Amino acid sequence: MKNWSAITKLGFIKTHELKLQNGRFKFLPLIPHEELDSLGFKNKSCVYIWGAERENQAGEIVYVGKAGGGVATRLTQHEGGFVNSGTGKKNLEELSKLMESGCRIYVFSRVAEIIKLFDVDVSLYSTEEEALIERLSPWLNRARNTSNYKNSAIPLGVKVQEISLDYLPHHDEVEAFLDSLAIEDKELFSRLLTWVLDLNATKHLSQKVIGGYTGQPLKMNGKRMLTFAEFGEKGRALPNAWRIRLSLEDNVGVVLPLDFKSPTLEEDLVDIKYNTKAFSPKNVRDFLADPQKYTTLI
Repeated sequence: MKNWSAITKLGFIKTHELKLQNGRFKFLPLIPHEELDSLGFKNKSCVYIWGAERENQAGEIVYVGKAGGGVATRLTQHEGGFVNSGTGKKNLEELSKLMESGCRIYVFSRVAEIIKLFDVDVSLYSTEEEALIERLSPWLNRARNTSNYKNSAIPLGVKVQEISLDYLPHHDEVEAFLDSLAIEDKELFSRLLTWVLDLNATKHLSQKVIGGYTGQPLKMNGKRMLTFAEFGEKGRALPNAWRIRLSLEDNVGVVLPLDFKSPTLEEDLVDIKYNTKAFSPKNVRDFLADPQKYTTLI
């Protein structure tokens, strides 16, 4: 039994273990999915720790991270990053060395505190991450901050590099999603985001990352999305005031209001949900080749 009392006293729970499965490194849950969900680790903003255990030795804290869309989603993004990103490959190289030396890599998770600020609920997950790094000084975070290798979430030559993602809300979630994508999907998402930001229809809108939309088209149901809309004082989108939602989980996709569907569009090219008045192109590349074929938004 390793001594993780210092972090369990901070509210962390051992939730996952990194394993090699069918030739790929995967974070496998140590507790049932239903319990992960009920504890908030699937969709609430969290902080997490990678800890290394070696038999008959004290545990070692390797890395601290934040997960705006929940630990489960962030770990899936890490799995993609192990294959598709420079930072992810470097992290996996270090984790593999530990595993080859006899260590087991565990994930400890904690739902971040929420405070009321200006009458709006605000998660402290980014602040908690900074405080934990300062307190625990995990060596993989230090190596990441001081090394010369760069995160390759956005490849050279992709137009989205001309856009500062720092201006987007929860830009860390957008960057983490990019980091998890294969190179061709990075380019696709970058083109899609560029198209959105160039629209006159989005110039006056705010952006917010929102999770759990139900009744969405195609593969977009329940996904966290970057939403472009007019928001009220409580931070909620005003009725009929959203214009675009971009998927930030699993696949590159876009959801648009049914009121802005092109009247000449062949409906077999899209998935439509009439009850929620939304539609989604089945082929994003075809959509970007001629957006006006799909939508009247300009």
